[in-house]
Amino acid sequence: PEKQVLAWMDQILDAVAYCHGYSPKVIHRDIKPANIRIRRADGAAILVDFGIAKIGGGRTRAAARGYSPGYAPPEQYGTGTDTYSDVYALGATLYHLLTGRLPPESVDIAHSGAVLQPPRGLNPAISAHVEQIILTAMQLAPQDRFQTAGDMRLALQGKAPTQMVGA
Repeated sequence: PEKQVLAWMDQILDAVAYCHGYSPKVIHRDIKPANIRIRRADGAAILVDFGIAKIGGGRTRAAARGYSPGYAPPEQYGTGTDTYSDVYALGATLYHLLTGRLPPESVDIAHSGAVLQPPRGLNPAISAHVEQIILTAMQLAPQDRFQTAGDMRLALQGKAPTQMVGA
């Protein structure tokens, strides 16, 4: 249910916002449902697997490059990542958790004509507000997304405006 997924996502967004605000900032670069664990004792959502995380603003070593199809933004395939890259993955994760479907690869959407089906088309129980946040987070152009996990978290909490995709 959306309410439960949003409670978990709030916890994950809080953790990622902390990483983005840390000095030097930490970019996870592999956020996806498989890297979220729900703790049995209290039901808390925990983000795991920082194996390809990028620390600071420097270039990533070639051996550390990686991505998870469906969750990686287009820039992760070559031009470099930053906080907005984790935002794309957070949006894709939220999309998958609420629709039960893996989103198409971002490079396929950008270059091969693949289409991101609107979340409410797959699950009408998703609120229009949450759908808008998912679609904003998953914009192909980094400048059209929330710039940090903190920004996305505030939007989900209704404390910040969401970008109007397609407006």
